[in-house]
Amino acid sequence: MSIEKDPVKYYQSRIKELEAVLTDLNNVKTRIAWLRFAAIVAAFLSCYLLWSSGILLAIVSFVLFFGLFLRLIILDSRNKAKIENTNTLIHINNEEIKISQHDFIHLPGGESFLPSVHAYASDLDIFGRASIYQYINRTNSEQGNKLLADWLLQPAGENEITARQEAVKELSAKTSWRQQLQAYGTKDKIKIATQQKINDWIQEENHFLDKGSWNVIRFVLPVIILIILGFYIAGIIPGPIFFGIAFIFFLIAGAISKKIMPIYDNLNKIAAQIETLSDSAAWI
Repeated sequence: MSIEKDPVKYYQSRIKELEAVLTDLNNVKTRIAWLRFAAIVAAFLSCYLLWSSGILLAIVSFVLFFGLFLRLIILDSRNKAKIENTNTLIHINNEEIKISQHDFIHLPGGESFLPSVHAYASDLDIFGRASIYQYINRTNSEQGNKLLADWLLQPAGENEITARQEAVKELSAKTSWRQQLQAYGTKDKIKIATQQKINDWIQEENHFLDKGSWNVIRFVLPVIILIILGFYIAGIIPGPIFFGIAFIFFLIAGAISKKIMPIYDNLNKIAAQIETLSDSAAWI
């Protein structure tokens, strides 16, 4: 069904399609849950039953079933993301039905963009309750909100208007694609502050990558501590020496973490929005 002929029927049709997809995903979720339960039970049960046949065989069996359990966790996580995305798409289509029926005054009106003095913004109801901005805005980021507001406040030239009309014409036939892009944007909305934090992070000095000493340390230290642990388990080195070396490695790890944690803390605060940006860019 074409959206141009009857938008409401088109959105209703999309909702039915998405609800069918959602039912399938929920069925997959249930099957994965049972498989995870079976895998973890099989891991411990096989280990118990095979222990008398040999420790190595029991350990191998446990590792295989536990590996299957971890794999199912990953699949479940991906399936949950699909369920969340499908629910978002259903919500978007329900919102479009409301807007088509002139029920949109619950949406942001963009009042913060209204200048105190403007040639036509107030007379034409550009912003505010039941405004043009409230009716046509589908942006999710602060940057997108501001850009749309600027377009409404600043008359464009003839060439720019033509270019925008061509863009609208191209995208008008890609409703599903537009909605998916919108769904990515609603996950964790991009803010102007996030953009600044990303720019600041990019300009920071690189303490780790392309550093010869760090590339050596990150591989050598784990190998050394594992070898020393093996020597301790085998009885080659006594406990006091092992624990002394382990303490030295603990201090080294603490010194490295002291450099890493500030960077990690800054990125962790914007990680979700970076993921939104990444998904949106990949979709485009």
